[in-house]
This record gives sequence, C-alpha cells and structure tokens, in this order.
Amino acid sequence: MKWCPNHGKTGCYMPADHNHDAWVKEKEAKNQGGSKRRNKRDTSNTSSPKTLKLQAKHRAALTSHLTTKFAMTDDDVAEFLNEVDESLVKE
Repeated sequence: MKWCPNHGKTGCYMPADHNHDAWVKEKEAKNQGGSKRRNKRDTSNTSSPKTLKLQAKHRAALTSHLTTKFAMTDDDVAEFLNEVDESLVKE
C-alpha cells in the first residue's frame, strides 16, 4: 500500500501499483454511462404543478403556532400565509 494524496480530502492508501492518472481516466469512463436505473427512468411525463400551496393541515398548524407563540392576530397570520403562497408560485 502507498499513500495517494489525491483521494478524499486528505488522501488515502491505495495499492502499491496504483497509477492515479489511469485511475481517473477509468473512473471517468465508468461514470460516463451513468446509472442503469437513471437511464431507464421515464421522463416523458414531466408535468408539474404551476403553483405550490400549503396543505390545509399544515396551514392550520402554522396558524395555531403563530397565534399562540408570536401573538399574531388571525388577520396577520392570513396575510403572512398569503405571502407564503405567492412566493411558492413557480415562474
């Protein structure tokens, strides 16, 4: 085993016959094809929602938390949550 400073953050031990340049080329060639699972993934259906919204149960929990913990009024919480909903809109 010999120390190779090019692996990891600080280096690591590699086999005595280790050639780092050849190892890098082999690794790049191996990773070129990518994962078999990733290559088989169906990407034809890429529809995603145009907007994201908080679920009702999360909205209720957040409302309860903001009114009790931060003493916000219901109107302040509603305004805040509407701003959150607006910020979640995808462009």
